[in-house]
Amino acid sequence: MFVKVRSQGSRLKALSVKGSGYTVTLVAILLLAGCATGERVDSQTSMRGAAAEYCKSIAGQTEVQETRLGSGRYCRLPGGQLENEWMLYRSERLDND
Repeated sequence: MFVKVRSQGSRLKALSVKGSGYTVTLVAILLLAGCATGERVDSQTSMRGAAAEYCKSIAGQTEVQETRLGSGRYCRLPGGQLENEWMLYRSERLDND
């Protein structure tokens, strides 16, 4: 593939490209790259945030508890009951929608 450029002064007059199959591929790649935002949404993080927001919406307080198996996020309800944030969100919100 080669590019032939003709210029007149400082402006390009014409551009011809040999090997149009490569050109189409290159243009398609550039268009797709231009559409990419570079942002990656982690669904687990967004669901965790939704569970924490739900806990707050029912007047609960989010707590993180450490055990020998790792850490867990819990919601302390106004009555003092402690529930797993995700399980509470899932049982109250997702199953009822």
